[in-house]
Amino acid sequence: RIQEQAPILRLSLLRKLTCDFTVDATSSMMLLAALTSGVEREEGLIILMSRIDEAKAVTAIVNLMGTDSKRNILARVGPLALFDSTNCSGHYMLRLDRTSDRLCLVKLFQIAAKPNSAGADVEEIEKDK
Repeated sequence: RIQEQAPILRLSLLRKLTCDFTVDATSSMMLLAALTSGVEREEGLIILMSRIDEAKAVTAIVNLMGTDSKRNILARVGPLALFDSTNCSGHYMLRLDRTSDRLCLVKLFQIAAKPNSAGADVEEIEKDK
């Protein structure tokens, strides 16, 4: 059983798994549940991130892990790894000395510069006020 192994062996097995396979959101949640909570589970998710076949699932899993874990994971992988352009609302703490943070800021500016869903520019909306 994987729970009986030492944390370093569990993470090593997870790394081997991700070399050959992709996983869906449900399988990744089951794998993460086999790890102890906290740092080991955060490290497990970081290992799995590139192998989860649904990008939105990664963000959902991170949100389920709690505020402290989310903060730790964001510090390690950067906000761009969890950026969802279809739902980019929220608070961002970007460090402009990090490339991934600057790229996230560029994406936010690009989204802000696009016309809204009704086809009117933000400037046109401001003129109507």
